[in-house]
Amino acid sequence: MLDEIDNNTWILEPEWPTRSSVMRRIAFGRSASVQIDLDPYHPRALPEYKLMGPDHVINPIRQNIISQLAFWDLEISLLDNLQGLFGTEFAKKPPGGKDSLVHTLGFAISHKLVPLRGLKC
Repeated sequence: MLDEIDNNTWILEPEWPTRSSVMRRIAFGRSASVQIDLDPYHPRALPEYKLMGPDHVINPIRQNIISQLAFWDLEISLLDNLQGLFGTEFAKKPPGGKDSLVHTLGFAISHKLVPLRGLKC
């Protein structure tokens, strides 16, 4: 069940997800995510969730949750249920994953700092 989520979404946390971890933080895109906590005794049940991101991104998702909550179906996959509930597909892991984004950011920061090396404080 979690394998489908791990293989088809961009998992932000935990960095190295295992089957024993029932928590996942999944990216909607670059600016929003959701943390889900599954009930290990009822893994197909509606999980606890926490939406994270700016209001202009999260509010439409909240509205969709209100209208779609009654359609949660224990017979379909957790991923399909979550995407229906939130009204959006989850982001796919970017090529190179987090490391490529950290590397790009790190390069940009170090590039900006290079001219400052000769300054004395």
